[in-house]
Amino acid sequence: MKSMKNIILCTLVLILVSACNTPPQKKDVKESVANTTVTDPLPSWNEGAKKQAIIDFVTKTTKEGNADFVPVTDRIACFDNDGTLWTEMPLPFQLFFVIDQIKAMAPKHPEWKNAQPYKGILEGDLKAALAGGEKALGEMLMTTHAGMTTDEFDKSVKEWMATAIHPKTAGITTKWFTSQCWNC
Repeated sequence: MKSMKNIILCTLVLILVSACNTPPQKKDVKESVANTTVTDPLPSWNEGAKKQAIIDFVTKTTKEGNADFVPVTDRIACFDNDGTLWTEMPLPFQLFFVIDQIKAMAPKHPEWKNAQPYKGILEGDLKAALAGGEKALGEMLMTTHAGMTTDEFDKSVKEWMATAIHPKTAGITTKWFTSQCWNC
């Protein structure tokens, strides 16, 4: 959980630093961040609880003396695709979607019981399912994502999100996406 805090914290610190109009001179990173004045650290975000939660999190983890303070040397940043953070623990939620879709489609495909990567998914053996590497992952993605319109895919994702249960927290995934991510 602390590593996720570190990832989010460093990401937001990088956003704050990059938003400055003048590049910092050769200074200590801690000094540069401490001396940065930003009126709205997330100007492209709509006002609301999530934006405030991020600002509060960064504030309490970057201000020395706070119980949740994280030293600069312990902070890390991780970006995916378009620069946003994905929830990746214990697996990316996109993979949870693929797994659940394969399980839902399995009754129409009895041959999957004996064919990897599907056999591994159906037996709960993710290591076996992914042993085929990118080819196996690509096959599963094509099976669960192809042959439908964008609207059909959107509908299937929304239906999944409304009912999917996170394996670690046993909570509905929509709650996991909107609350657990900010409480890492």
